[in-house]
Amino acid sequence: GFHRTDIGWRALALGCEVLLTRLDDRFRVLSGGRRTALPRQRTLQATLDWSHSLLKPEEACVFRRLSVFSGSCSREAACAVAGDDTLDVAAVEDAMASLVAKSLVIVKHDPLGVRYRLLETMRAYAQQTLAEASETQTLRRRHAAYFNELFEPALEAFWGVPDWRRFMARYLLDADNLVAALDWAFGADGDAATGAQLISRGIVALQG
Repeated sequence: GFHRTDIGWRALALGCEVLLTRLDDRFRVLSGGRRTALPRQRTLQATLDWSHSLLKPEEACVFRRLSVFSGSCSREAACAVAGDDTLDVAAVEDAMASLVAKSLVIVKHDPLGVRYRLLETMRAYAQQTLAEASETQTLRRRHAAYFNELFEPALEAFWGVPDWRRFMARYLLDADNLVAALDWAFGADGDAATGAQLISRGIVALQG
């Protein structure tokens, strides 16, 4: 059986989501190097490595690709950014459902729609695996392109919006993703033209 200090006992007593939240608060920043990491950081890294090794290829792919989102994202955004020619919408949705069941992705249901997010510890780990797969630049570009397109009709919607809740659901919930897209666009490997469009469209949406 488990000792009272074991992670297994805590998972049974607290539930996986609560345990992950506590781990997220305690180990918010993963060490950049395993050899120089503190013992508790190495333990967390080993635990995440083990959990990740149990994922199916499609689940691991979606998990690492979701790390490009900042804060939360909609189902449509997740499918558009994490999917590709070899991973269609149905496959992404199936993988996300499995990741939610395994408490690797958190889902929130509210009147403005279903949102998905990774805890920061999970996101940091997923970003490591994204870099190891050499997909970081491709996914950040795809992420920025998606939100550039999402925010494109913001001005027209702002002046003619009949339902402010719908406007908020479409734009304001993705403020963090807009900032992340701008960070990439004006970074060393970004696209300044996309950044300029994001600024003009995002200002209207966020001031709404």
